[in-house]
Amino acid sequence: MPRQFSFRERYINTDAGSMRMLSSRNRQGFDIVLVHGLIVSASFMEPTAKYLAEKHRVFVPDLLGHGKSATPKKALTIEEHAQLLAQALKKIKIKKPVIVGGSYGCQVAVETANLLDTSALVFVGPTPGAEFKKAFVDLYTDAFREPPELVLRVLLEAARIGLPTVLELLDDMVEYPFHERLCNLKMPTLVITGEHDPFFSPDFINETAKVLPISQGICVPDKAHGLPFTEPKIIGDFINNFLVHTFDQEKVA
Repeated sequence: MPRQFSFRERYINTDAGSMRMLSSRNRQGFDIVLVHGLIVSASFMEPTAKYLAEKHRVFVPDLLGHGKSATPKKALTIEEHAQLLAQALKKIKIKKPVIVGGSYGCQVAVETANLLDTSALVFVGPTPGAEFKKAFVDLYTDAFREPPELVLRVLLEAARIGLPTVLELLDDMVEYPFHERLCNLKMPTLVITGEHDPFFSPDFINETAKVLPISQGICVPDKAHGLPFTEPKIIGDFINNFLVHTFDQEKVA
């Protein structure tokens, strides 16, 4: 188990308001940015971030409109979230990060990688395009497989954000042309999904492997959608092993 410690908290000014950013104090390993999903906050990625912080510098933002970050007057698109995240990362001088996206954060990770020089991408529980109604039902179904603590956090964040904004964000998510946007990228990519994730699609993993030169896909048995929150050791170990086999092994030792 990772040791207990606190993240440093800071607020970074962006063109759409102040972005809350948690970061570790480790000066070794990779710079890893963990981007949370829809209707959650940095707390969704924190368990995995704490595990990774044993070997790397980690950064966990609250996307604008989520958690303790500023709330813009309108719902932001995936592209706008990425532009503001890239702006914040540049301000704190993060170079060549490994970007880990969770759920909706996978789309934001792709767009951010199109804006920044990125070492690698990791998608945990990616949410490829689907019909709006099916995506809504899938999220509802997944709630019965997740721990009550996570479900409560989602409900509280949804209540804070408001249903109209939630629906706008969900619509943007399901319309996102995932593999079209991946075509512009060349970095190594790891895809991790749960066997019982309602969004799990072998076709998504196969298409990702066709688009990117180095790609690895992993399906975790008996697990659902909220892997960064529920299975930090499993996800952290997969990410560390991926980095060891892809880059300089000493950097992840």
